[in-house]
Amino acid sequence: TGLLKSVQGEFEIGSQYHFHMETQSCIVRPIEEGQFEVFSATQHMDGVQKSIAMALGINMNKINVSVRRLGGAYGGKINQPHFIAAACAVAANKVKRS
Repeated sequence: TGLLKSVQGEFEIGSQYHFHMETQSCIVRPIEEGQFEVFSATQHMDGVQKSIAMALGINMNKINVSVRRLGGAYGGKINQPHFIAAACAVAANKVKRS
């Protein structure tokens, strides 16, 4: 019975918010036969491709994703670019231009 001890108290640690070195950016350009060319600042190309395909209701093979080199995103270029890319794709599809 002497082995169990109770410890109480509080511990506070301040959070640290990392800012991305690059902004969230994307260009979507409709090309021939319902295909799209996408330039996205992302670390997760297939996720961007899938998000666009779902937003437009088309097959993933109709979307070509290109990424220039990037770095220093602290993980902010993994999931967040999906929303930007999907919105750009919907707009590009609506007006039929980039």
